[in-house]
This record gives sequence, C-alpha cells and structure tokens, in this order.
Amino acid sequence: SQTSIKRMNQAELAKRLDVNSSTVGRNKSKPESDFAMWSLSKDPEGIAWKYVAKTNEFVPAEKE
Repeated sequence: SQTSIKRMNQAELAKRLDVNSSTVGRNKSKPESDFAMWSLSKDPEGIAWKYVAKTNEFVPAEKE
C-alpha cells in the first residue's frame, strides 16, 4: 500500500527506482508532469513521484 511511503531523498528514490542517483538528479529538473510519468514508469508499485525543492525531497505525487 502507498501509506508506508512518505518521502525520500535522492539516493533513496534512486535505489527504489533502480537507477543512478545522477539520473534522478537529471530528471528532477524536468516539468513536474514529466518527472511524474518518468518515475511512475520505474517505480515497482507504479507510484508517481514529485520533487519538493524547498525540502530537497521527493514525495508521492497525489493522485488528483
């Protein structure tokens, strides 16, 4: 379930998505919708992620 997943730093998200940390870093500068689609395609549970610049963390994107 999604409830156990709160927030992650770049290294943690990279591990979850099975990509290099630098790959996450490259993608986080893209538009939010692009990053969401990219992360969703890599996530083992099909969760879309969102980068929060203020805290430098990644959080599951809310499903509207």
